[in-house]
Amino acid sequence: MDTNAFFSALERRADSDTAVVATLRRSLSLEPGTDARAFPYVEPFIGNSTSSRRQLIYLIAGLWAQTIRRTSGKPVSIAAAMRKVATNESVSQRFTRLLDSDVEELRWRLRQALTLIASKRIAIDWPKLLDDVLVWQWPSRSVQIRWAREFWNADS
Repeated sequence: MDTNAFFSALERRADSDTAVVATLRRSLSLEPGTDARAFPYVEPFIGNSTSSRRQLIYLIAGLWAQTIRRTSGKPVSIAAAMRKVATNESVSQRFTRLLDSDVEELRWRLRQALTLIASKRIAIDWPKLLDDVLVWQWPSRSVQIRWAREFWNADS
């Protein structure tokens, strides 16, 4: 899946049709990938994805819609954004729990983290986030390690 093309297409459609963002945002109230109203916006990009991969794509599309209108500036990774909002130990603990999430928990923890990030108007690199989430379950935990390094290493 070309995640850059996916988000470019979503942005183009959202610019010409305000229902796109509203529909994808509302889809978060259901199990990811089950809201038929969101199908026209996401299905053309999914291809022959597995069920779990399909759910993750719908989840990230919904989270994009939930926060996209509230952010500005140059997009950054979620780890860099969390570092920017880490004003106290509870944010650091929240990020640690996010890193320790399995795919089921990821849905809720990402939503919390992205809501916090959007409240500070920080733009997220959505294609990179989707790429990362799609390989979240890899045994090497390479995404989680990279995010940890970026969060705790100010030189990243």
